[in-house]
Amino acid sequence: LFIGTFFSILFALLTIKLLKKPEELQLLVNNQLDILLKNEMQFQAIFEQATVGFIIVDAINRNHINVNDKYCEMLEYSKEELQNKDLTFFIHPDDKEAIIKQFENLNSGKIKEHTAEKRFITKSGKTIWVNMSISPLWKKNQKPTSNIIFIKDISLKKEAQTLIEKSETRFKTLFENSTMPLWEEDFSEIKKYLEKLNLMNQDPEMVYSYLNEHPEDVFKCISLVKIIDVNYECLKLHKAKDKESLINNLPDLIDISAFDNVKQQLVAISQDAKTFSIDSRIKNMDGEYRDINLRWNVIQGYEDSLERIILSTEDITERKATEKIILDSQEKIESIINTIDGIVWEYSLDSKEVTFVSEKVESILGYTVNDWKTIPNFWEDHIHPEDKNWVLAYSYASDIKQENRVFEYRMLSKNGKTVWIRDIVNFVFENNQGIGLRGIMIDITNMKMAEQELKNSFELVTEQNKRLLNFSYIISHNLRSH
Repeated sequence: LFIGTFFSILFALLTIKLLKKPEELQLLVNNQLDILLKNEMQFQAIFEQATVGFIIVDAINRNHINVNDKYCEMLEYSKEELQNKDLTFFIHPDDKEAIIKQFENLNSGKIKEHTAEKRFITKSGKTIWVNMSISPLWKKNQKPTSNIIFIKDISLKKEAQTLIEKSETRFKTLFENSTMPLWEEDFSEIKKYLEKLNLMNQDPEMVYSYLNEHPEDVFKCISLVKIIDVNYECLKLHKAKDKESLINNLPDLIDISAFDNVKQQLVAISQDAKTFSIDSRIKNMDGEYRDINLRWNVIQGYEDSLERIILSTEDITERKATEKIILDSQEKIESIINTIDGIVWEYSLDSKEVTFVSEKVESILGYTVNDWKTIPNFWEDHIHPEDKNWVLAYSYASDIKQENRVFEYRMLSKNGKTVWIRDIVNFVFENNQGIGLRGIMIDITNMKMAEQELKNSFELVTEQNKRLLNFSYIISHNLRSH
């Protein structure tokens, strides 16, 4: 470059020589040489201080002619060690043949420049990745005599790319081989549409109300879901032949009963949720309905755009059926319990709260189940004042010993009436450790009244018997006296 500049200046000087006086010519020459020297110094400064490797090599034998400090730093060699050494000596064996070929193409004029990512071997034996840009230096109508090469270390970038590729491979392997049905989806267009409707970050109830009133926008959002991929288990769940048939028939697989679940998902998206979970229902390709637990998570790095979402659809049909059986059984048991003529109750020693009270509490004491469960110390505060101290003391002592007990005491009903209770209490054990109490409180007021009446009658008869006996003694005495 500078040789060309020098000859241009020389040509200009020769031309000017014919027009200028000697002293003027000398001054002009000095000025032009100063400019040339200044340009060369600027070039040398840029060459040495560049933040990338900067080298000039011979076009024929590829030997180093000049190198900068950054290049030496990358390869861990000094300038003296690199001087007149073949560039390809430092290139990784697997990349050497390809770079030699490109040098030949540059020399023959087949290509004007070459850029590629290659590997170099440093002095310590470490492999580094670089981006090479090679440009030939030549005079007009002549072959290149040297090449200027810019070299940038991209090892970190390559390591990052390798990690990303490995992560993607690992992700794909886990995705395909997962025993759970998985989808990879893109919600970005849904988010954009919700932004267009001005629903993003609005009050959830307002968003839900809007979606209720505008079902057409819900269907629009469904159509904006992009399916990136599905795994084999997903095909099995939906009984689809291939991914294309499943993706193309997606709208038909959403059960109308699950329409509300879709709205709840849209509300979650409007709140910038990163995870979501709900029990829902689908219809497979055979028209069979299946209960599923639907969960999705935003992949890290896509929290703002929602371009990559992992969605799982676990089949919980059997679990739901089992839960229904258990629920039905519980309802039957509660129905039976509520028909028992007594208050069935359960108490947790861990939470120190009543966890269950049967509905009979209302007919026996006049209070609701909610009253008993929400009013603090309900049982203690409704024991008859004359019985309260000994009942609490007896119960506390029995709890310490973890003993079952049956005892009778009085309670006060809502209308102030005294109700006699027979309380049958049993400890509940788990792993030989007491975890709670269960009992039944039977209303024995009528029995107590009957006992009292019987007692009163017995006392009356006893008194009458005494009086009759005394009378008989008097009659007997009088008869004998007579």
